[in-house]
Amino acid sequence: MFNCKAVIFDMDGVIIDSEGLWREAQKGALARWGACVSDEECIRLTKGKRLDEIAQTWCEYCHLHIEPALLESEIRRLITTLIAGTGEAMPGVQDVLFFLRRSGYQLALATSSSYQVIDAVLTKLNIQHYFSVICSADDEKHG
Repeated sequence: MFNCKAVIFDMDGVIIDSEGLWREAQKGALARWGACVSDEECIRLTKGKRLDEIAQTWCEYCHLHIEPALLESEIRRLITTLIAGTGEAMPGVQDVLFFLRRSGYQLALATSSSYQVIDAVLTKLNIQHYFSVICSADDEKHG
């Protein structure tokens, strides 16, 4: 019999419906430097990547003559603003978290998002109390 004591959750697309928000943040940040990309390009080139990798990808792809860290900072600012304003939990996530915690499971969050984005999500959804462990790609050399 399977003896599970803990559950590890991803964040984007599992806890919060943020895929569209990520695309909006990237496109908004790129527009600041005169670049325009499509939703399809965002999905194809950046989905699931760490923010530093996303910024590097766009600087190369759009031939931007800026430090990737500048673009990364602007995307982070925009995504946290969007999450705080319009972020929504994935359907049923609150019920699942409550059920698992009540049933005695330890819950962890592991994501390629930065701690600033994690904090924005946990605060917006008011779910920080469910997780005893939180891991970010910020903690890893190769997230």
